[in-house]
This record gives sequence, C-alpha cells and structure tokens, in this order.
Amino acid sequence: MLDQMSSPCSVPQTSSPPARQAADALLASNPAASNPAASNPASDLSEPATNRITREDRAATQPSTEIESALRQKLAALLHRASAASPTPPPLQLLGPMALARGRLHQATGPARRTLAALVAGAAQAEGPVLWLTPAWLRERLCPQGLLPFADPGKLILASCPHGSDVLWAAEEALRSGAVAAVIAECAEVPDLRQVRRLHRAAAEGLARAQGAGHARAPLALALLVDAGETPIVGVESRWRLAPLPPPVAGSSPRASCAGHAALLPQEMLHTSPSAWRLDRLRMASEPPAAWLLVAEAASIIAKDPLPAD
Repeated sequence: MLDQMSSPCSVPQTSSPPARQAADALLASNPAASNPAASNPASDLSEPATNRITREDRAATQPSTEIESALRQKLAALLHRASAASPTPPPLQLLGPMALARGRLHQATGPARRTLAALVAGAAQAEGPVLWLTPAWLRERLCPQGLLPFADPGKLILASCPHGSDVLWAAEEALRSGAVAAVIAECAEVPDLRQVRRLHRAAAEGLARAQGAGHARAPLALALLVDAGETPIVGVESRWRLAPLPPPVAGSSPRASCAGHAALLPQEMLHTSPSAWRLDRLRMASEPPAAWLLVAEAASIIAKDPLPAD
C-alpha cells in the first residue's frame, strides 16, 4: 500500500479481458492496420491535410489529352465553316499591278521599303485602322509631312515596342483580333518559319472573325526588316521591292532611269527627288516575277510601263 501511494502514476497490472486479447492478436497479424502510413509509403502525414491531393483529385483537375484534341478540332471546324460561309475577299489592290492577298503575311524590301509600306497603309486605311509597329530603340521616326502623299498620318496607329520580339507578338495579337485592316511590322531580326506561320494563322483567324462580325475590313500583314532590307523572309505570301530612281540631270534631256528601258520622265519632275521608283514583284505564288515604273503625277503615284524583270 505504501508503494502504491508513493507512485500515484503507476497503473496496477491487471489481466486483459478476452476482447482486448483478441484485438491485440488482430493487430499483430496486420501491422498496417496499426500504422496507416505503412499502407501508403508515398503519403506524408506531416503535410497538412489541406495540401494533400489524392491521385483522383489531380486527374480531375487536369484536362485530358482527348478533351484538348476535341476542343481544337471543334475550333478548327468553326473557323473552316466561317471561312466557307463567307467568300474570300478580293486582294488589296494598289498601284495598279500590286495586289496583296487578305489574311496573309507579305514582305517589302528595297531601299524604299518604308515608302512601299506607307502606300500599303494608305490603301488599307479606307477599310479600317492601320497599326505600324517599330522597335523602341530605332532612332528614325515616321515624319507626318512625309507620309501625306501616301497615307493619312492622323489615321495611323504608331506603336514602339521595347524588344524586337514584342513587334511580332503585337502584330500577332492585332491580326488575330480582326480589329485592324493592316499591320506594318518593322522587324529587327529575320522571323523564322515558325513565327511566319503564326502570323499567317493569326491573320486568317482575324479575317474569319471580322467576316463573322460583318465588318468590311480584311486584315493583312506587311513585314519589313530594319537593317537587312534585302534579306528574304521565308514563308511569306508575296515579296515586293521598291527602289527610287535617280532623276535626270537638270538642264539635260530626260534619260532612261532604268537600265535597258527608255522611259522618259516628265519635264516638271527633273528637279524633284525621288520622283520615280522601280517596283519589283520578286515572289508570288500565282504570278511570275515582274517590274514596273512608278511615277508621281497629280499628287498620286501611278504605275507606268512594265519593265524587264531581273
């Protein structure tokens, strides 16, 4: 009795009842029942219960590949149905012989490639806004007075992109929206084939979206390189080149401005520079290479006689 009083926390040893003995025997035969973590080695009981996600929950939150494939096929079918229901709009016609397909990417090359881009912007402004994208580090800026003979600078949206890749990203988003009639993109580097295909697809989606909404505009894109103006971009729908022609010397008779061609410039254009250009169609899927002489007449630029293509 004294030993029991000096140890109040001690428990007297008593015999276990039959039910307790049966439970101990069952636990001894199945150790996993007494240790739930042993049955699932991957489980971490130290992790909070709110952060533990079962395999079934994870599978339910992630979309399966079959669902993604079905959604992509449905979207492609809707775009194809929209393009089939609406006839393909005619190409953007300018300068007489120059035609640019809608919903595609084209390229402007040559020393006067920005003049050609301004002509394209002026022709597209009749259908909607035109977005002109340039790298922010480019020192040269478009002059509104210089754009007046070709396009309306008040209806032109100018945007400077901090990085060269932002030009392609902004062009893709603008084309896909279908809210612009044309996008002029001055690229710091030559786009690769994957980027060109993305722009083609974005322009086609924007064309389908604009037609589905009943808009008259049909977007297209024109790319030109900042430095390497003669470098071709692989995968474009068409490639054009514009170069200024030197005017005849003042006081002398008009002379041929193109090698092997006796095109005479008007006398009132002897002292203006540049007053004539050579337009080359370097590549088009359905047309052969060709060249034309462009002259400025009555505050407009028109195409004169065709020239021999290089």
